[in-house]
Parts: sequence; C-alpha cells; structure tokens
Amino acid sequence: MTAKLELRNAGEILGMGGPFMGDLFVDGALVDNEVMDEAMNTEDGEWCVYVKYSCEGRWRKDVRFRVCAYHVKSKQLVQHERAVEMLVLYGVQRTAIAVKVAFHKQYAGRLIRIPLPVLSPEGKIAKPWSQVGTTPTK
Repeated sequence: MTAKLELRNAGEILGMGGPFMGDLFVDGALVDNEVMDEAMNTEDGEWCVYVKYSCEGRWRKDVRFRVCAYHVKSKQLVQHERAVEMLVLYGVQRTAIAVKVAFHKQYAGRLIRIPLPVLSPEGKIAKPWSQVGTTPTK
C-alpha cells in the first residue's frame, strides 16, 4: 500500500519562483521539516524518499541538500551521508533512487543512482546511510 504524502506550510526558498520547502507528512503524521517539494514513494510503497534542505551557516554558499528516506512500516528516518549544493529527485524505484545535481529536472546534470537503505533482519537500517532518528525537530 502506498503512503499518502503531503507537504504542509510550504513556502518558496531562494527567491527564484521555487523550489518550495515545507513540512512532510506521511499518512497524516509529521515526518520531517525543511523538505523540498518533490517527495515520492517507492514502487512497493515501503519507502518515502525526499530531498532535505539545510543551511549550515549565514550565507548562500552554506546551503546544502541531502537525500532522505523514511521507512513507512518501521517509521525509521535516515539521511544520506553526503550533502551537495544542489540536488533534484529524479525518480524512485524499488531498490534505488535517481537524483541529479541540479535545481530542476530539465537542466543538465549528471544522473546519479543511489541504492535505498537496506534493513537488517532486526529491522534496523545499515550503512552506507547514516541514522538520524525517528522524529524531526522543529
């Protein structure tokens, strides 16, 4: 079953007519904040994948984007270890995420395939993703 994804409290960032950022709700529950407006479910509905915005300083050069994944059944939230200056979610399959290092899908950028996190027999997420918790901070 596919989870219902909803972006609430969305607002424009970077002053360019988008992208938009807001709070991500999955099946009515708050999952994360500072989420870009392109969250997607995997084909099997196990994962919700999205791009998270962060600004690690005062300047525009400090803006970073990171791929995140939320396991719907176990409610585990993880983010990829690597953050980049621009990133767009291009597509999601059952075992992988496709992203481009660009601001919009139509612009040039190298397509990168990132394997989805793997669950251990105990239901915990293994490397190469880094665990960040199960609840967002606001």
